[in-house]
Amino acid sequence: MTPAPRAPSPARFARVPPAIFPPILGLWGLGLGWRAAGEAAGFGAAPGEVILGAVFLLWLGAVLAYGAKIARRPGVLAEEVRVLPGQSGLAALGMATMAGAGGVLAHAPGIGAAMLVAGFVAHVALAVGMARRLLAAPPEARAFSPVWHMIFVGPILAVAPAAALGFDLAAGAILGVTLANAVVLWVAGGRALVRARPPGPLRPTLAIHLAPASLAVIGALAVGAGWLVPVAAVWTLGLLVALLVAARWLTAAGFSPMWGAFTFPLAAAARALIEAGGVFAVAGALALALATLIVPWIALRILRMWADGTLAERTNAATA
Repeated sequence: MTPAPRAPSPARFARVPPAIFPPILGLWGLGLGWRAAGEAAGFGAAPGEVILGAVFLLWLGAVLAYGAKIARRPGVLAEEVRVLPGQSGLAALGMATMAGAGGVLAHAPGIGAAMLVAGFVAHVALAVGMARRLLAAPPEARAFSPVWHMIFVGPILAVAPAAALGFDLAAGAILGVTLANAVVLWVAGGRALVRARPPGPLRPTLAIHLAPASLAVIGALAVGAGWLVPVAAVWTLGLLVALLVAARWLTAAGFSPMWGAFTFPLAAAARALIEAGGVFAVAGALALALATLIVPWIALRILRMWADGTLAERTNAATA
């Protein structure tokens, strides 16, 4: 009896899931957090630089793999944004590229500047595309998601590297626009949470609310907006404490690729509080210790899922 033919397997890189990028973004944040801690405590930036160097190689491999997927069929991008993991993954791709620029600039300004421009342009294109998609969708398809922070506030990651390159006016403008977006989305998110509690599998995305507050601290320090630093730092600390108190509820559904949403907000909060200094620095050091335990563990589990092929299935990644 002739055995039934096997279904053809996807070509190499044809189904690289964009869900690989949120944990990579978190690892960039962890390296930047350790760099900030080393500079603040005086033990040097070596631990952070080691992490950043390793993450650069990981980011580069992931970008090349996903780029190969897009090269096979560019239309795959339109399919990715139809599902939440695709939206967060593509947003994290642009954010990780901008965050990486901040890590690379000190050693390779040309590469860092190229990463900053590429990440910013790609992210703005995603934000414009998503805005048009939401405006064209029926009201029931426009339910609020914390992932909107990643999409519409994500360019705030360009502020610090842009300021480091001397583009102070552009950095200030980006900070102002993205922070205004964040305020609108915090209000919308609060109203959505009052109206209905999100289902268990989506609760980890609530951690994303922490990232804009943290990045506002970092951006304000970069552009010299000292008045904003304590305000944003208090908001960061308040959100961080609230998330830690609610940790059991947030994780009740068990591990999933959506846990990538925990990684960057926690790492960014640690860095922001350390850089804010004073009474915030102790909380930042504690947050960095927690991030050092949690972020690599989550990243490793998600990257293992990519390696064994289950990540694409569980996140409904498109096939090129």
